[in-house]
Amino acid sequence: IMKAPSPAISALALARVAFISAPSCVAFTPPSPSEAGVSRTAAASFELFSSTSDATSTTPTKTEEVEFPPEISRVDRLKRAARFWSAAVPIVASYFGKSGELYMREALLGERLSSTEAQEEFDKLHFKGAEKLATTITSLKGFYVKTAQIIASRQDLFPEQYTTALSGFTDNLDPMPASLAKAVIEKELLNADETFEDVFSEFDEVPLGSASVAQVHRAVLTEKYGGPREVAIKVQRPSIESKLMGDISNLIALAKPLQ
Repeated sequence: IMKAPSPAISALALARVAFISAPSCVAFTPPSPSEAGVSRTAAASFELFSSTSDATSTTPTKTEEVEFPPEISRVDRLKRAARFWSAAVPIVASYFGKSGELYMREALLGERLSSTEAQEEFDKLHFKGAEKLATTITSLKGFYVKTAQIIASRQDLFPEQYTTALSGFTDNLDPMPASLAKAVIEKELLNADETFEDVFSEFDEVPLGSASVAQVHRAVLTEKYGGPREVAIKVQRPSIESKLMGDISNLIALAKPLQ
């Protein structure tokens, strides 16, 4: 008989499949191909944006030469895995250790804690584990931030200490520089003979929001592309895929024994 996988395993597996099979963009609604001719590759996209933004709009200028971050190396992936496991294993082990301790105290010494006393013992572990997990995720970022956001939003599944400690990851993360975001847009969306100002008459360098995988900027299309029309441009962080794949593998490996 095959046992159904836990929700954690299913969610992580779906995340892995979704990242591999889906393009980085959420939506792409430019003018028709005959009007636009914009390359539809995966690292950047623009969609219609109807709300008013308070961010300062700037007229695009030619994007300076920007060095793209390199793909994460095998050595760096191993380092990330080592940092993750060095934090995760002690947290998980502390719960098994405490459960074993309470069981032995009851079996050998006849000491049985009340439910309140037992909860106080585990609350101490929750506080310590939540603090360590938050510190580790802050340093590693990547897909671990997504995991923190899931935990923080599920007060029905996780101890309050964890949801509180990880609640800060639901806010905007440190955005990548606007120059790098524009360089990604130029590389992935613009035709070879186009400049940034050929496509966008305005571009907000302060993003509307930023996350571990991508960030979103408000812009205005030029008349050439059906403008003036406000759009939201979602830009994936360069070289993020290899880092996320390693993070997801580590999380799946951790979740399997905990089913």
